[in-house]
Amino acid sequence: MVYSANGEQKMMFRVHNSNWTPVDFDGITLMKRPLPGAASPQEGLKPGFSNAAKGQMARRRQAVAGHAERIAVIDVETTGLNAAKDQIIEYGAVLAEGFRPVETFSRLVRIDRNLPQQIVSLTGITDSLLQKEGVSPQIFCLADDARTALMWAEAELGVAIVPQSAYRIMPHHKIIFAELCEPALRTRLAAISKKGASLSWPAQKFLEIFASVEPGR
Repeated sequence: MVYSANGEQKMMFRVHNSNWTPVDFDGITLMKRPLPGAASPQEGLKPGFSNAAKGQMARRRQAVAGHAERIAVIDVETTGLNAAKDQIIEYGAVLAEGFRPVETFSRLVRIDRNLPQQIVSLTGITDSLLQKEGVSPQIFCLADDARTALMWAEAELGVAIVPQSAYRIMPHHKIIFAELCEPALRTRLAAISKKGASLSWPAQKFLEIFASVEPGR
């Protein structure tokens, strides 16, 4: 976990059940990850869940206990599978009780481009249908901070899509989490610097450490 703190770096790290460790490197706190095969069995993850995690799971189970047989299945149609450039063209949802559909919802969404022919063939949705029956989303506010998105969701202002690790940032007693198991949504961290730019000594050392734990990157 990274959190704000006083000092030149303006942030600190905290780990739990991990063999990654914060280390001081000439006044800068970095995260040290053992090289593959270097960690002893005693340094591995501890079995089971922490007390905080157990408490969160218990609260989530209690929150959904009264709605165990009431589920909502959500589906979307898109122009493709590339999350960076493709767009959503239809939202669909089915509300079920005891696996019996009781209510359905569907909404087409207008987009600013023509549909690929393979998408038309696959979904039956056409450009003319989108223009005739589709809606144009009106975005009234954007939040690029996970904590803000979680607070909005807790205040019943919408649904927050955040990194899986974000729910541990702050306790939420009224929020139900569902993991999105979609490979296209997975992200990775990277250290980036401008090619040919002059880097400070701490930055150079950081990149050296990063390269040692991520060979070839």
